[in-house]
Amino acid sequence: MASIMSDLLEWANGRPGWQRGVLSRLARGETLSTADYREIAEQLAAGSGDTEATSALPAAISHGPGSAVGLREIAQTANVNALAAGERLTFAPTGLTVVYGDNGSGKSGYARLIKQISQARVTEPILPDIFTAGPDSSPRAEIVISLQGQEDTPCQWPDAPPAARQIGFFDESCGEAFLTKESEVTYRPAELNLFDGLSRACDGVREELDRLLTENEDRTATLPTVSPDGQAARFLRELSSLTTDDEITRACQVVADVDAKIEALERQAHTLRASDPVDERERLESLASDFDVLANHLAFLGQRLGRDAITALDEKKAKAEQLRAAAKIAAQESSGDQPVAGVGSETWRALWEAARSFSKTDAYPGDAFPRLGADSKCVLCHQDLSDEAQARLRRFEAAVQDRTERQAQAAESDVTIAEAQIRSTAIEPVEVAVALDHIQGIDQTLALQCREDMTAFQNVVSEIGHGNLADAKDAVPSGSRVNGLRAQADHMSTLAAQLDETAYEGRLRDIDTRIKECQDSRCMSDARAAILSEVVRLAERDRLEQVKRQTRTHDVTATATRLTREYVTPEVQRRFAEEASNLFLKRVVLQDTGGQKGQLTNKPAFEGAKRPHHMDNVLSEGEQTALGLAGFFTDTTLDESNSAIVLDDPVSSLDHRLRTRVAGRLAKFALERQVIVFTHDQTFVSVLSSAAGQRGVEITKRTVERKGSVTPGVCSNGHPWATKNTKERLGQLGRELTQLEGDRSTLTLEEYERRAADWAGKLSEAWERAVRELVVENVFPLTHMELRPKMFRLLVHVSEEDNRTFQASYHKVSGWLRRHDKSPAANHAPPDVDELTEELQTFKEWCSRVRKYAERK
Repeated sequence: MASIMSDLLEWANGRPGWQRGVLSRLARGETLSTADYREIAEQLAAGSGDTEATSALPAAISHGPGSAVGLREIAQTANVNALAAGERLTFAPTGLTVVYGDNGSGKSGYARLIKQISQARVTEPILPDIFTAGPDSSPRAEIVISLQGQEDTPCQWPDAPPAARQIGFFDESCGEAFLTKESEVTYRPAELNLFDGLSRACDGVREELDRLLTENEDRTATLPTVSPDGQAARFLRELSSLTTDDEITRACQVVADVDAKIEALERQAHTLRASDPVDERERLESLASDFDVLANHLAFLGQRLGRDAITALDEKKAKAEQLRAAAKIAAQESSGDQPVAGVGSETWRALWEAARSFSKTDAYPGDAFPRLGADSKCVLCHQDLSDEAQARLRRFEAAVQDRTERQAQAAESDVTIAEAQIRSTAIEPVEVAVALDHIQGIDQTLALQCREDMTAFQNVVSEIGHGNLADAKDAVPSGSRVNGLRAQADHMSTLAAQLDETAYEGRLRDIDTRIKECQDSRCMSDARAAILSEVVRLAERDRLEQVKRQTRTHDVTATATRLTREYVTPEVQRRFAEEASNLFLKRVVLQDTGGQKGQLTNKPAFEGAKRPHHMDNVLSEGEQTALGLAGFFTDTTLDESNSAIVLDDPVSSLDHRLRTRVAGRLAKFALERQVIVFTHDQTFVSVLSSAAGQRGVEITKRTVERKGSVTPGVCSNGHPWATKNTKERLGQLGRELTQLEGDRSTLTLEEYERRAADWAGKLSEAWERAVRELVVENVFPLTHMELRPKMFRLLVHVSEEDNRTFQASYHKVSGWLRRHDKSPAANHAPPDVDELTEELQTFKEWCSRVRKYAERK
């Protein structure tokens, strides 16, 4: 079966870990402080938090009543209305304290002091004495309260401990507020108090997180000042906790040779500003030509000295070597066995070609080579040629003229031509050097890169010259700048073609933009550490903002409201119905009117009403007072702390029936809590005394009265004679008679006569009160204004003797009063103490006897 605890536990298990920890601590009765909130906030900021399970909640919640708060006294009053200064009004710690005072006696001044510090629905300001003036005229008082299990706590009004708010207070204005205004439901089961504590904790942790956020904001890094419209500015604007180190590295990468580039751009800008559009167009066209020259030359070098060209040369060399080897083999085969080895070798062929040249040029000009015949000689050794030698020479020439030999020679010639072509390549001709110088003026880095490429091509030539083709390939520059150079040339040509006044200014702006970009890159590079620090701070801020969202109390409030409406409202409405019924209010209920922060409000209304209405226009004045009391009594019954309640003139405009019901309810409350009633109504004092006596509640009496006709607020113990019942009057008469007897020897006759007459007058009034209380009110109580039929038989027991005793004593004591002038002839003498004592004894015995008649019925 669902309960408020099971619902709370189910809800709590879905809360963040730190909130579950807070709930468990609250359930164990801990009170969280600012230091606790700070610790939780710092743990959350660090990415950790209390994750205590909520399984301990049911066992840990204390369902017992809270500490009762009571009132002990009000003292040291000053400038409070017109109350007498320095008076002391005390209250019994238990039972019922009735503070009586006539209208204007000052009793409500004391009540209002209590109202200011208690749980009253409305309060009024405490005014100083309007008939006095001075520099220090603020109201002051000392109020002593008590907390269960602790010593009494004096406090300087109105600075009372917060616990004093548990004291309930009711007066006419509080009753009217209950009738006409929405009121908070004060009943809070222990489980719901956890929501209040959690809300306070959320607020406290949020304050600490705000403090950490402020500290975080104070650590904001000083970021570089960059051009507001550049990429650097956009990067800095979009900087967040998600920005990666790689993104920061790229954003902070400084442009190569940034200072030189800035200097070159500034020169361009200076040149632009010093020229006109015509000159600038010519300059741009010249630069386009320079970029074209450089692009064409690098393309040429790449074609002649690139990897493909080296590969082709390598292939030609390999082919020539292959063909030469084949020719050598053919020559050896055609010449047969020779006395000298090496025929057909490269050296041999060189020797053969030298001999051919010598023969045709010098030895035998115009003759074929070799010259053969009878007179022929060897052009090398100058010996006559034998037939065998002539035949050998014929074979050598045939071998040289063979197709294989011719192919080998052709391949070798190709290699020679290719190598010669490579060696003759101009790496940096004059026109290229001039173009480089021009380009360096606008882009020093690009010019340097082009020169590095040409240096690399020079190394290619060198390696090829040394026959190191593999090293030559490695020396070839990677990538190609040709496309970039051609794009620059096209760009310059386009700028030149489009150049007018507007484009000229745009060109200047473009250069300025590029200068700013270079400057921004330098600033960003210098600020890399600050940017990294800022990302760390932003990550911490995001984490704080994220956990701060966990401190929102909307769900806490909504759940508290739901549980209050589900489990509390029905109980409050039931208790109110009981209290209203006890005060004869029919068809009046409490309506749920909503609320906030988990605190519901309600307002009385008529059940089943068909038309709009204001209750104060429908109910009589007495019913309105009764309705306010019903609301106050409902709050009191639901107060588990049993703290004191204070009522100031609670029964104004109530009839005798309601007064009796209110008195009985207050007496019942007094069985378990301190009850204090301020009243000017003597009848209500009597009704309260009767109700307290019926329930065995101790009643403590205090009086507030005026001193003279001006100064109110004078306090004394007990009640005045007019409010006392027969038993109390009998006790007071005995005490005063004893005092009179003790003072007799010191009194003059006139003083004694005056006191004796006063005492006799009180005895006369006591006889009247006794007849009314012990006889008449037992049959027809004036406070109820209704006959008690079952007590009617009491009259049968009142005997003639009782009547004679009453008549005789009443007549006798009446004669002692100073209501009529005494005749000198009567020689009147005041009664002595023995006569007074005798009449008091007669009265005492008569009261005892008649009181027993009521018990017999």
